[in-house]
Amino acid sequence: MIYLTRTFYVLLVSFCCCVDLVIKAEPFYLKQKQDPVDSIRRLLKQNSLKQKNADTHQVNLLLQLSSYYLNRNPPNADSAYLYAGQSYTVSNSLHFQRGQIESLYLMGDALVWKGKGKAGRNILLQGVSLSKQQGDTLQQAMGWLYIAASYGRTDAEIPEKINAFEQAMLLFQKIGNKEREAHALKEIADMHFWQGKSAQSLGELLQVVALYRSINYPKIHYTYDLLVAVNKQLGNYKDAIQYGLASIESARAAHDTASFGLFHGRLGAIHGELKQWNEGLVYLQKALGYFEQDKNIWMVLHTARLISANLIAQKQPQEALDFFLAIIRKYPPEHVHATLEVERSLGDCYLALKQYAQAEKHYLQMIHIEESRDGKGEHTIVTYEKAGSFYLAIQQYDKARAYLEKALRLQKEAGTLLTIADIHLKLFRIDSAQARYSGAIAHYQRYKSLNDSIFNETKSKQIATLQIQYDTRQKEQNIALLTEQNQVQLGRIREREIQRNSIIAGATLLLLLLGLIYRQYQVKKRNNEQLQAQQLEISRQNVSLQELLKEKEWLLKEVHHRVKNNLQMVISLLESQSAYLERDALQAVRDSQHRIFAMSLIHQKLYQEHNVATIDMLVYLHELVHYLRESFETRQYIRFELQIQPIELDATQAIPLGLILNEALTNALKYAFPNNQDGLIRISLTEQADNHLLLTVSDNGVGLPASFDSLTTSTLGMKLMQGLSQDINARLEIESQQGTLIRIRFMAHPVLGKLPVDGLSLADQLDEGTSHTNKGDSEIKTYRTVDNTPNNPV
Repeated sequence: MIYLTRTFYVLLVSFCCCVDLVIKAEPFYLKQKQDPVDSIRRLLKQNSLKQKNADTHQVNLLLQLSSYYLNRNPPNADSAYLYAGQSYTVSNSLHFQRGQIESLYLMGDALVWKGKGKAGRNILLQGVSLSKQQGDTLQQAMGWLYIAASYGRTDAEIPEKINAFEQAMLLFQKIGNKEREAHALKEIADMHFWQGKSAQSLGELLQVVALYRSINYPKIHYTYDLLVAVNKQLGNYKDAIQYGLASIESARAAHDTASFGLFHGRLGAIHGELKQWNEGLVYLQKALGYFEQDKNIWMVLHTARLISANLIAQKQPQEALDFFLAIIRKYPPEHVHATLEVERSLGDCYLALKQYAQAEKHYLQMIHIEESRDGKGEHTIVTYEKAGSFYLAIQQYDKARAYLEKALRLQKEAGTLLTIADIHLKLFRIDSAQARYSGAIAHYQRYKSLNDSIFNETKSKQIATLQIQYDTRQKEQNIALLTEQNQVQLGRIREREIQRNSIIAGATLLLLLLGLIYRQYQVKKRNNEQLQAQQLEISRQNVSLQELLKEKEWLLKEVHHRVKNNLQMVISLLESQSAYLERDALQAVRDSQHRIFAMSLIHQKLYQEHNVATIDMLVYLHELVHYLRESFETRQYIRFELQIQPIELDATQAIPLGLILNEALTNALKYAFPNNQDGLIRISLTEQADNHLLLTVSDNGVGLPASFDSLTTSTLGMKLMQGLSQDINARLEIESQQGTLIRIRFMAHPVLGKLPVDGLSLADQLDEGTSHTNKGDSEIKTYRTVDNTPNNPV
């Protein structure tokens, strides 16, 4: 338990020592702009060429060079002193007093960096004196900040350091510079904390917070961080944690992540002191992540050591060792401070694992490094105390006594009461183990005295804290009056910000709208281009299809031509055969010829016309009637009247209809007019309702026998008419009243269409004995045979 308590006390001290890092992260005195040295030198050379005589611009360039070398890491104090001296010389020649003052400050600061603190302070005091003579209060205050920075943190120098900061604070207060007044007061509070005056430090820090809040200072988190350390020292762990969380929130709000690792590490140390191991480990791991991001190897190793100590406190020494070994493999130490972290942590891990030889090896290396750098501060005390604790654990009391006494001798310079009390307790145990009872009693009495004083001091500090908090609230009320004035100004600023933001938002919306319009334009343009490409492709395909269609039509015309020729060949063959046949056979052959001609005429029309799919029934029926009239030479006194509307039918209906008409006319020419009597045959094709057509064939001949029945008649012609009617879904009607009347009703296929009637030009295709009569859309043509004898009537 004693070992674990000591481990986290060391953890606390480590992070308390990191307060210096916070101060350096927030500078308190003006620094010249850090331009690259080559650029400044080039400007200095150009100015020398343009100006034969020196001027203030040359002074400013020399000051920038000096400041640049002081701000390097590590600083180049010799070069800084050289350029500051040149600047001082030129300023004297120009009687440029501001240049003289700033040159003196940089010269003094450079000497301090070179380890010549007293000489440096003498030059800094010259600058302060010159500023006071000129009545430049700001430069005078800045000089006191330089002087304060020249002192260390030893017991002898801290009062002088505090005095310098107080002089600066009063001067900043005089000119109303609240920000720098608060900075100086925070430095004073830090020094009082270093002296162990935690209650006084707390009161001063609360005043700093009030000043910062009155001016809405964004980097108040550094003050919160110092309040964490002070409250923890006072035992106010609840307040310490609250300020620790506030420091993180403030830094995040200010987008100042430079000290995130330090803030989280400090919270981890506090939770460790409260033995809240898990919470502490969470914050330490976050701190490790931030230090890794910043590539701060020293703080990475330092935080990794604290995580290992946390794991050791949770009785996980092997995990602690494995973790730390993995860290140093990834981040090997680069300088002596990082190496010290490594040796200390490895010694602690091996000690917890009771691997004493390994632990001793690393502790001795730690002591060697510390002594080689002539350390005398808190870290050196911790090093000797840790070595003494190790030898006490392995019961090598003489070695333990030697290191603990070294630590005790150094405590006068940098030790704290808690550290001294802990060393006396360990010396008491050594003396007790070696039977040195008088020494043991003396060390124990000293331990109790220090412990009691710490307790009494803690009580006194708590009482003082209450009084300070009361005084602070009074000052906060006074500051609140000033804050109200600032709020009015802030309100005006916010109004301007709202107006500006509104303009920005409107411009953004306008840009978005323009962007959307442009996008739609691009989309529409792309779609139009695609449509044009598609139209070109469709046009190309249409042209291709037209070519294919033409080829198909020519092929169909060729087929119909060949079929027509073949049918003509058949007709010729039948004609040749008819010379050797008797009357009945001859008549059968002639009937067959007529039927074949009716079909061949269809094919002739198909290959002659432009449209190879439909037949112009007006032309076709006229030609078919003309052919049959010519074929029956004995029927010279039979007249034909045709009433044919301009109708187109496809071949599948035109051929059956032509054959039906052929059979009807053939039958009429043969049997309707016996003994060569005169007669009239009427033929009509008209369009009815609902796309129906009506073909009518009538004569005024002798008519059909009384016993005629179309359903029972077995003649070839009647069977053909019935079968062909069924093929085109037609209704066949036959009547015998003062001659014969045949009606065929059917529905035309969708290719039905009207043809234009161009007068009576079809008459030229018939013989000269044809008369015409027009009735509406129908055409009635009367054909009669003409006898060559002069006495026959026309």
